[in-house]
Amino acid sequence: MGGMDCFLSLAFGLGLLGGFAGLLFSVVRSLMWGTAWTRSALARPAWKAAAAELGLDFQPRPFTKLGVICGTIRGITITVKLERSGFWSLRDVWTRISLFGEGLAPNLSIEPKGITDRLGNMIGQHDLRVGDEEFDRKALVAGSETEMAALLDKGARERVVRLLIGRGARLEGKRMLLLAPGVVLTTRGMVSTLRELLEVAELLTVEGKDLPSRLADHAVGEWQPEVRYRNLAILVKRFPGTPEALRACREVAKRDESRIRVLALRHLQKEGLTPLAELVESDSSPEEYRLEALEHLLRELPRDGLAVFLERLIGSKCDGVRKRAFKALLSLKETPPLELLVEKLAGANPAATCDLVRAIGRLEDPNAEAALLPLLEHADPQVKTVVSGVLGRIGTIRAVEPLLACARGAGGLGKGELGAVARFAVKAIQRRLGEVDAGRLSVVEGEAEDGALSLAEGEGALSLEGVVEADGARAGEPISGEATLAAAPASAPPQPQEGAPDSDLGSERPLPPDARDAARRARP
Repeated sequence: MGGMDCFLSLAFGLGLLGGFAGLLFSVVRSLMWGTAWTRSALARPAWKAAAAELGLDFQPRPFTKLGVICGTIRGITITVKLERSGFWSLRDVWTRISLFGEGLAPNLSIEPKGITDRLGNMIGQHDLRVGDEEFDRKALVAGSETEMAALLDKGARERVVRLLIGRGARLEGKRMLLLAPGVVLTTRGMVSTLRELLEVAELLTVEGKDLPSRLADHAVGEWQPEVRYRNLAILVKRFPGTPEALRACREVAKRDESRIRVLALRHLQKEGLTPLAELVESDSSPEEYRLEALEHLLRELPRDGLAVFLERLIGSKCDGVRKRAFKALLSLKETPPLELLVEKLAGANPAATCDLVRAIGRLEDPNAEAALLPLLEHADPQVKTVVSGVLGRIGTIRAVEPLLACARGAGGLGKGELGAVARFAVKAIQRRLGEVDAGRLSVVEGEAEDGALSLAEGEGALSLEGVVEADGARAGEPISGEATLAAAPASAPPQPQEGAPDSDLGSERPLPPDARDAARRARP
């Protein structure tokens, strides 16, 4: 019996405690409700006055001391009422302001960008971007890209950030919603809030027929180049051939911004071909946009005029443009004449000179030798290396001594890329000229004493002794397989050797791997 008494006593005590807790909860909840009720009662005159000032209706609600503001202003339906989402504090009471319009960005949503949205951008989940860095950082935009560009001009972006994003409001498919914590107690506060939201709603309201016009205005008048470019890109993509697109492209084409000019001129078709060609040839334009314009011209220019245009570009100082012009010419099965290539050599930078020399080598024209020989004294080693390789293919006996002198200046025959290529160019010339005759060019086998290149007296013998270094040999040491060259008089035409190998860089002795690689890189 004692145990039962203890159990009953404990149950009775817990019941009293639970009842007390429930009573305390009811009292606290009543106090909260009472406070909210009191604030609602204080706000009622302010809301009624605000509705009257704006031309809206104030409708009282049963069981509350406040009511609802509702009505329509310039096609925008406005509704204001209180909402409760809990019982414990005034933070659970909200003033809900809703604006609705059929033309209010029907296919667009805008809301403040949170931490998760920023993380999404970091991992590649990008939202729509206007091109305004500050706006794109604060606002999360989704939906129609066309509506975004057309509606969010400079003024609209500023007001969206200040009046919509700054207040924590959001726009989604024809409806703008703001949940303001607490109760708006003053007429001035309510009127000011509604007018600001209504201003944003009107800026974001548009009819479909206005979209091309707005895009064109932004493409021409926006102050941020990225925003202008995005508007023009959307305009020519979604509304090509419209008067608005043509007007905007003609206006933009007058500007100096290469990227947007290329886009505008491309859309103008034949009207834009000549300005695009001028942009490609202009050294003041960035290479990226010159190449973009060149690709368009390769598709649109007639074939008879394209070859002439490309020949003008093969001497360009821009590496990308020059190489693309060479490639396009080859695809057209067009080869620039030797005279033009030689003319472009004057004043060309080292990279352009190398490309021009390689193109000259493709012509396989011995008449190019006279123009190439002076380049063996060029200050750039790469130029001399490429020239040496080409002379190995088209050079005559006149190129031998300059090639050997060039190799010596590089630190001795066979040393380094330039020396190796010059050496093999000499051997290539010898192989083309064939076996030795009186006053001809030959390579003799056997040992040779230390010596140097010299011109023999009389009917001219050009000899090379002891200047070619074999694998691992030092200058001046006896080596086998040295080259002895003899120059024939001009009246003795060179005779090709029967059974000569196809390669013009062949040698009687196997070449070291580094020398073979150097010779291969120098070949045109």
